[in-house]
Amino acid sequence: MEASLDTNVLARFALKDIPDQYDAALALLSSTTDHYVVADAVFIELAYMLEHHYGLDRNDTCEFIRSLLTIDSLITNAAVVTATCVAYETHPGLSFADCYLAEHAQLMRVVPLYTFDKKLAHQHPAARLVPASREPKRG
Repeated sequence: MEASLDTNVLARFALKDIPDQYDAALALLSSTTDHYVVADAVFIELAYMLEHHYGLDRNDTCEFIRSLLTIDSLITNAAVVTATCVAYETHPGLSFADCYLAEHAQLMRVVPLYTFDKKLAHQHPAARLVPASREPKRG
């Protein structure tokens, strides 16, 4: 069987902070025949949750996320999530979501990632500021 998992299932499994939910998540993830697809957005949400609600730093957040990528029953986009963690750990001014966008663009070979975010454009080599318009101002 294949199904998808929500962020909270992985959070409860890894944090073990709500015993009944941990047990239920463990039962799902321990299956030797079932597989669960984890959307990239789950890792973005999880990184935010770990830092802002549980106080983990960037390195611990990424260690936590990398540990989830090793679970055999999970089907993930491990390459982009791993690259995102590397970028996140080396660019302290960028959010996990910004690092994900830049790494995804780079891995998909659709760079540059155009943005209006000056911090992202200056810190990540895959990102560039949107060029200024050459059209005259309207009004």
